[in-house]
Amino acid sequence: METLGSTLPDSGNNCLVKPPPTCTPDASLGSVIDSIASRITHRIYVVDDDLEVVGVVTLRDVISCFIHEPPGYCDSYLGSAMEKLEGKGVGSVEKC
Repeated sequence: METLGSTLPDSGNNCLVKPPPTCTPDASLGSVIDSIASRITHRIYVVDDDLEVVGVVTLRDVISCFIHEPPGYCDSYLGSAMEKLEGKGVGSVEKC
């Protein structure tokens, strides 16, 4: 697996390409929230000492620490929404 930084194009000194936000596996929830909020992003990559990606923390993961969702909630919600769209004849809708 490549390190996270090795997949970024070389942007020279113009700073058009910023490295993605990262944290270590032992980062606190507060620091993860701060990183996500300050970069206005929806995910932060968890990297080891060699900058190898070992995981991803998404905004949904953070929110789920504070709001309980019953198991399968998202699947059943999206499934019923797809059925409603298909029932209204909204063309071809593929289920994921």
